[in-house]
Amino acid sequence: MYNVMCVGHVKRDLLDMIIDSNADTRILNFDDPISAIQGIKLMKSGVVICNESIELIEAIQFLKICKSINSIITILYLNQFDEDKVYKALVEGIDLILDGAIYSKINHLCLERSFNSISPISTDKYTSLEYDIALNDTTFVVYQKDKEINFTYKEFQILKFLLTNKNNVFSREEIINQIWDVHYESIDPRTVDVHIRRIREKLDNNGIVTIRSVGYKWVENP
Repeated sequence: MYNVMCVGHVKRDLLDMIIDSNADTRILNFDDPISAIQGIKLMKSGVVICNESIELIEAIQFLKICKSINSIITILYLNQFDEDKVYKALVEGIDLILDGAIYSKINHLCLERSFNSISPISTDKYTSLEYDIALNDTTFVVYQKDKEINFTYKEFQILKFLLTNKNNVFSREEIINQIWDVHYESIDPRTVDVHIRRIREKLDNNGIVTIRSVGYKWVENP
């Protein structure tokens, strides 16, 4: 799967071109570049296309920040060709410039080469495509639909454990033994119930299912 982040207005025909070339592509749309930067932190690889007319920050500067966070392909999207902007973007290390005023074979070829230069990401074991949830195991940040959600350390670890073992049922004892650095007898089993309830409250939608008299599991279609 390829991640393609579009920041600002990008013509529909260009997005269709991307999807036609790479069917297994996830398009992430952002109007706000500041929010987009948070999403960049989770992109292990991919492409960022930024319209030259975004607000709050200059487009080329935004793309430079993205590149400093992650090794991704940066693309400046021009509403109309401007030689000075193209020159500045290339000097600043932007990977590709697209002319949004035209629908051309050149744009298509440039996009294909960009995708060929990156590796598709695998479905990460700490993600849920069905519920649009992603965990960053380095920063301990949880995202749902590109919105950052604050989790406690234990909540994060429980969610990570369930996502890593989708569709498998675990008792409270098994969860405690995996997450806590103490013996099961030292922890009230209802502590797990409290953490599960808080996880459910924080996520708009999730796959945590209670199996009566057994425990919990994360249910997700393969």
